[in-house]
Amino acid sequence: MHDTSAVWDPLNVGFLSTQEGFDTTTALGRLVLNLLASLAEFELELIRERVTARMERAKREGKQIGRPKVTDDPQRARALTRAVQQVRSGEKSYRRAAKEVGIALATLQRAVRQTP
Repeated sequence: MHDTSAVWDPLNVGFLSTQEGFDTTTALGRLVLNLLASLAEFELELIRERVTARMERAKREGKQIGRPKVTDDPQRARALTRAVQQVRSGEKSYRRAAKEVGIALATLQRAVRQTP
């Protein structure tokens, strides 16, 4: 809203909110808008701090953060290796091999690039 206000001010355009009851063409309206923006920014920073603290705690406790890798499951890792071999030999297309293994196309493409 600050960016919008910076564009509107030189044009003598204001914002009137009938529901919230403030008008940016007045000093009080600009104050209310700035207070709301500051509170929103404060809340966003609190959320970031809590998320960061929880992620650090989870790492310290040895918990995995994020989506599990396909290679974490031995059965799926073997299926991925087999799919890579089928794609390289020309036996199957990328899409078909990925669909049969049950992985994303991008995952198979990355595996083909990274596997020697």
